[in-house]
Amino acid sequence: MRVSSRQYLEASSQLSGNGEASQNELFAKIGARKCFRDADANKDEVVTQDEVTLSAEAFARLDASKDGKVTQEEIDAAMAGHGKDVYSFYVSQRRAATSQDLLAGILGDSTKQDESSAADKAAQEYMKRKDANSDGVLSRQETSFSATAFNETDTSGNGSIELAEMQAALKVHDAKLSSYYSSIQESSTPSTLRKKV
Repeated sequence: MRVSSRQYLEASSQLSGNGEASQNELFAKIGARKCFRDADANKDEVVTQDEVTLSAEAFARLDASKDGKVTQEEIDAAMAGHGKDVYSFYVSQRRAATSQDLLAGILGDSTKQDESSAADKAAQEYMKRKDANSDGVLSRQETSFSATAFNETDTSGNGSIELAEMQAALKVHDAKLSSYYSSIQESSTPSTLRKKV
């Protein structure tokens, strides 16, 4: 029987009795291994720029040894501390996404971010602005959501809203958000955007 990434992460989170830090480390390691396995197209135990869709800048950040080849250890190091991001990515994803999308997000790959939808952009801006304790998720107290809206957005039911959940919730409004961003692109500053949203 083949187990999906989502099923594995959910089972691991329920079975791990070692606390949140251990789960975070576990998810980071799982994400790193999946990213490496998926990216190493020719299975030569290294990843080169031509095997990934990352920008040259993001690949350079990943390639700590600067030899043009990324090892499993370098991906492990890049993913360290990002277990919550990995968990959120695989559990909450509602669109077709790859492990390279996860890696690009963690590396802050501007090329990938430029390709994101208006809903993704709006979700990122909202999360950044409202995340008072900078933990990468929004609690009920950090949002201006009603209890019902919060629970509908929190599809994982863990009491917090991750970026992927916010993006999924805003997808239905993507056309309106895209139109909005287009109309303000030339003349608005980030502070004007905050006032309008």
